[in-house]
Amino acid sequence: MDRIGGRYDVLDQIGQGGVGMVYRCHDSVMDSIVAVKVLARDTSSQEILRFHQEAKATAKLDHPNIIKILDFGEMEGKAFLVLEFVEGKSLEDCLKDRELDEFETLECLQQICHGLRYAHGKGVLHRDIKPGNVLVMRDANGKLQAKVSDFGLAKMLASDQFLTDTGASLGSPAYMSPESANGDMLDQRSDIYSIGCVMFELLTGHLPFEAESVMHMMLMRTEKPAPKLSEVSELAFSKQVEEIVGRCLEIRPEARYETMDELCDKIDALETFYLDPELEPEDEQTEAEPGDKTGYWKVFSHSSTWPVAAAVLILLGLVAIFVYFFHTSQGTTSKAPKVKEKEKEASSSIVEMSDLKPKEGIDERDGIKWTILDGVATDKDLAIFTGRKDITNLKLVADDMAGRGMELIESMPLKRLNLKQCLISEGTMVHISKVPTLEELYLTRTVGVTREGVDTISALKNLRILCLENQPVTDEWMPSILNLKNLEDLSLRRCGEFEGSNIEMLAALPRLRSLTISYTQFKRQNLPKLAKLTNLRYLGMAGLDLMDSDVKVLSGMPVEELLLDDNNLTPVVVPYLCQFKNLRKLSFPSYGLKGKDWKQLSKALPRCAFGVASKEKSTEE
Repeated sequence: MDRIGGRYDVLDQIGQGGVGMVYRCHDSVMDSIVAVKVLARDTSSQEILRFHQEAKATAKLDHPNIIKILDFGEMEGKAFLVLEFVEGKSLEDCLKDRELDEFETLECLQQICHGLRYAHGKGVLHRDIKPGNVLVMRDANGKLQAKVSDFGLAKMLASDQFLTDTGASLGSPAYMSPESANGDMLDQRSDIYSIGCVMFELLTGHLPFEAESVMHMMLMRTEKPAPKLSEVSELAFSKQVEEIVGRCLEIRPEARYETMDELCDKIDALETFYLDPELEPEDEQTEAEPGDKTGYWKVFSHSSTWPVAAAVLILLGLVAIFVYFFHTSQGTTSKAPKVKEKEKEASSSIVEMSDLKPKEGIDERDGIKWTILDGVATDKDLAIFTGRKDITNLKLVADDMAGRGMELIESMPLKRLNLKQCLISEGTMVHISKVPTLEELYLTRTVGVTREGVDTISALKNLRILCLENQPVTDEWMPSILNLKNLEDLSLRRCGEFEGSNIEMLAALPRLRSLTISYTQFKRQNLPKLAKLTNLRYLGMAGLDLMDSDVKVLSGMPVEELLLDDNNLTPVVVPYLCQFKNLRKLSFPSYGLKGKDWKQLSKALPRCAFGVASKEKSTEE
């Protein structure tokens, strides 16, 4: 795999689990290093949509103590998630190696709680808090920073079917709240219980409940009060610490702290874990034997290396945000007590839906103000636009627009419609075809686009721009596209099945001025046919493995903008480029060019700007 989602160049694989892989990648748009998790199994349209909706909601979390989700998408039937790439070490590994001293551990716990408090404030529960889902890193000054990952695993850990389907254990029940183990509805107090388990383990080196089997462990936590810290450790803990941990680990949710705000205040007020600071083991006692309950703290060495990338550390955790949604959509079985259907719906998402009720918003890009639905929306939510005649640009991202609610757009004076990553149906295309004012239609990575659907929108006499990026477009779609007689701009970017065997047919569209076929399977033997499209003024041909001689076939076309990035071009191509006399903008691989080459280009193309970023890049944003 060389590139993911048409944007992320794979540098190396840095992790692998039962249901997916993690890659360190270069973001070709933002010129940055990211981590990309790709799900191993193929996913249906409904599963991809559900993942998009949940990932969209979770991606809004922006806090220094939370791993940031940057992007998400689908590639060849597999969903992927893009994350910030940082280097660090999991709290689980720190615990095993005893690498944090008392005060660093306290600081780490405080930061974890701050991150969770922020997430809870946004209506997002974590549901799988454990040391393996916390990354510990250090800045240039050696200051510790904890980042929480994986907002998504929920109830799947309790499902035997989940473990069987994935072939891997994607989380430990050791940190589950009793209500999570029982399959009951969860709230903030469930995360608080898990924090209590993490605190208990960090302070004693042991879990509050340890048993030979998972079922026995889960049974213990639902029936037996958690032990005190002092019952499993010889260290003398302060009364405040015992109270905090004990209250977090109460069996009944109503007996715990009500909110993460309350817990944060308690932990922030701590100065030490011990009854008397003098009882803290001295630095000389750092070499504790395995299993020794005394001398637990080990002073951290600031010269230590932290080579493990954040993406590796959160591999199994991040898988949850995929697998939870995908497997719940297929159905799972559980022996947990049944709850009301309404409660099931409320607890099946990492996001509290009441807090994400779609709201109207504005997204301004490139001078265009798009009306958007901010939140996880479906076609039914379009009802908030009933009677609106002021909306001309509508943008919906990763929403379910496959239902009859799309009928409402028929009465809107839309000029632009963007359904990026949405789920649509043939019915959706019928509704779109009844918007006579529509001039621009963007279907980038939209799920459910078919040739028949493109036939349907032939009724749009004013349609000027059609974007079919990342769609299953083949050469057989060409007659359907030709029905759009007034088309001026056509993008088939990243349509992996398009070869261009009949591309000359586009000459039948007299107004077509812009054509993008970048990163398709366009065959070089079809270049002479492409050269017949003399009406084109923009031509995007990045990533087609073109050679210098291929450009010669096209030389002389009257295009004004030409994109040839990511092709196998050398300085030999310069004389052929000089034949494009009308060029105003040219972007191509220019490494290897010498001064004389640039002089030749500048002389032949005096009005041309070289290396100008193409408009294609904006479509990935």
